Amino acid sequence: MNNELATISSATSQDVCLQSTPPCLDFTDSPASSAVVSGCLSSQTLYVTANVPGAGQFCYLRCQVGPCSSSNSWVRAINDATVGLPNYFTWLNAWNAAPGMLGTIRQGFSTTTRSVNPYIASTVQDGYVVGNIYDSLYTANPLSPSQLINWMTINTVQLSNSSLSYQPPAHTATTYRFTLRSDLYFQDARRVTGYDVAFSYLSMVGSGAFLGTGASTMTGVTILGPSQFDIGVSSVGPFILPNLTSVPIVPGHYWTNAGSTAWDTAVASCTSLSGCPRVQYFLSGSTVNCGPTFSCASFPTSLLTVNPADTAVTFDPIASHIFVGSGPWQCGVVTSTGSGVCTSTGQQDPPLGGSYTLTRFGNGLLPASSLSGIYFRSSGNTALWVWSGMNGDITHDFLLFAQAVACFGKPFPTPSCSHWQQGIGNIGVGIVSINQIAIEARFFGVNWVAPFDWQTNPPLGIGPFPPVLFEGTVTLNPCSIDPINGYDC
Repeated sequence: MNNELATISSATSQDVCLQSTPPCLDFTDSPASSAVVSGCLSSQTLYVTANVPGAGQFCYLRCQVGPCSSSNSWVRAINDATVGLPNYFTWLNAWNAAPGMLGTIRQGFSTTTRSVNPYIASTVQDGYVVGNIYDSLYTANPLSPSQLINWMTINTVQLSNSSLSYQPPAHTATTYRFTLRSDLYFQDARRVTGYDVAFSYLSMVGSGAFLGTGASTMTGVTILGPSQFDIGVSSVGPFILPNLTSVPIVPGHYWTNAGSTAWDTAVASCTSLSGCPRVQYFLSGSTVNCGPTFSCASFPTSLLTVNPADTAVTFDPIASHIFVGSGPWQCGVVTSTGSGVCTSTGQQDPPLGGSYTLTRFGNGLLPASSLSGIYFRSSGNTALWVWSGMNGDITHDFLLFAQAVACFGKPFPTPSCSHWQQGIGNIGVGIVSINQIAIEARFFGVNWVAPFDWQTNPPLGIGPFPPVLFEGTVTLNPCSIDPINGYDC
């Protein structure tokens, strides 16, 4: 959908709104009482989820006017195994061709937020909003929370101290090496780098942010390159990695105490062809220090310290226009200078009756038409990845890339090159150009659901491969449904 409208409304008011004629809400954030469940069960237009232990059952709008059908119903709402209906994947995936409000998910919030400042956020409603704006390195399968999916990363390798080519930070028991995807961008079109990750982890933990508690075992961050970094941890166990990878990644450009100009200058230098030497940082209390065997001259520790004023309880990132992340939803119109307005008051924490209105990252653009202007895990980009044929196996992907290169400039049609001469990656062109080669390079080494395999070992509950995909008003069909315009022919 193009918009997410979250209205601050009590649980009772949400139930009334949901069952009114016409309904003025699509989804609630509070479980339904037994009486409401009974009423929903007898309704032709409402749907009741299965019970989630500890969360309950949720009633939501199936369609505005019965009878409900595939053309006017909400589909792909996700009943999370721990929290039920209100969760990141519901807002990411739910779709309706004929919703009550055009292109919009109408969500109820039973109470307002305390703060959507990622350094202050701590309540459930805070997490709803913050989690839609910012990504984290990993995400959990909502239907099987023990299954972790590489979200912003290509893969993760666990390394012993003896296998490192450098001296790890003090007290390091083991190290996790992460490689970011190459197509990660913040909503202001700035690239997400390992420096942003290091800033996020060091500043979140150093400032005592609630959302940084998952990284409390962190001993330090070693940046190996713009997209690769190591995080050392002080202990080993089954919950270390899930907790460690849950920290929101914020853009250092807006939050650094050194100022945006200094940040941009250093990042530009370190992401250029010449690059910067690898560098290591660790915390002493809230102070960022340089690793003892490293030089931090190219990217000083001062850049990795958050502006203290921005971590105050009263600081409002919406009113200050720095509410910018890399997630699927954005705050108003985001430009290179910051975010727009996304509440009824122009400030965070709107009162009862007020609302948040988030906009899809990529709204207004055709699916997969922009590298930096559309959410990297949008439906269009999912289709483009399927079209690329890449699956994350380096040998497979290398051979496929070589085949694509061999088709460069071949006349249309060339039977051996037919895949790259049609479909979402080559609409209406026919000739394989640098654009198609760039798509293959973009997804080289990418497995969309790593460490699982969507076809042979899928995460629990995921739809069949390849799926029918929706992005705004566009439906993307696989070739098994549409052999002419399908996205994986």
